[in-house]
Amino acid sequence: MKQKQKLKLTWIGKENRPKLEPRILLEDPEKSYHAKQRVTENDIFDNRLVFGDNLLALKALQTTRNQKRKDLFVAEDEVEPRRGALIADIEARMTKDRKLETLFTIRWRLV
Repeated sequence: MKQKQKLKLTWIGKENRPKLEPRILLEDPEKSYHAKQRVTENDIFDNRLVFGDNLLALKALQTTRNQKRKDLFVAEDEVEPRRGALIADIEARMTKDRKLETLFTIRWRLV
């Protein structure tokens, strides 16, 4: 049986790539867009305009993204065990007793 040949990208000095270090991003408030209204202080509805090396900017933002992902997974793990109880509680609230009561009577006659 013949093995398929895998293609790869190589160049001189590939093994000696410099290690990129994350940079601190500085905001220019005049060029940034921020939401006019926030519900809580933790809301983030901002766009960032980054000048310079995009790769370094992405590296700097990567740690923030990773931390936010971890926080999301922790919150989901906290909610998961309570989900069934919360749904049962909502269903119990929706099944209230109903009764039929006459509020008024209209009588009419055809002439």
